[in-house]
Amino acid sequence: MIKSMIAVSLLLISQLAYAEPNSLNCVLKGAETGAEYVVDIEKRIVVFGMFRFEIVHVDKDYITAVHLPYKKSSFNQAGFQAFPSGGRIWTMNRNTGDFVHAWIGLGIYPGESTDKMRLVGDSDHGVCTKKVL
Repeated sequence: MIKSMIAVSLLLISQLAYAEPNSLNCVLKGAETGAEYVVDIEKRIVVFGMFRFEIVHVDKDYITAVHLPYKKSSFNQAGFQAFPSGGRIWTMNRNTGDFVHAWIGLGIYPGESTDKMRLVGDSDHGVCTKKVL
């Protein structure tokens, strides 16, 4: 009886922790500084800079979110202009903080004409840690 009460209490506590927004500092492998990611499981969003990802999968080990830029163009950190095709995916291991962020789509470099659009893609990985306030 006591074991089942403890198990139910732990389940409730974990569900509360599961739903709270978390501000994470995510550092790419080889980088000295990181970027802030805000993960809100209850609202099913991850916000990274100007990108708003929709969380599509959550379990005890992983969070996966996607960004599909169908409504407007956006720019990535390298200055590569992305057009409304393709998208981004971000997956993080909730136990280790390891993450992978990948993108693919049609794009051009700033200043190039749209007739030079081509399929491009890239990925990066690193580690996220809980941001200390």
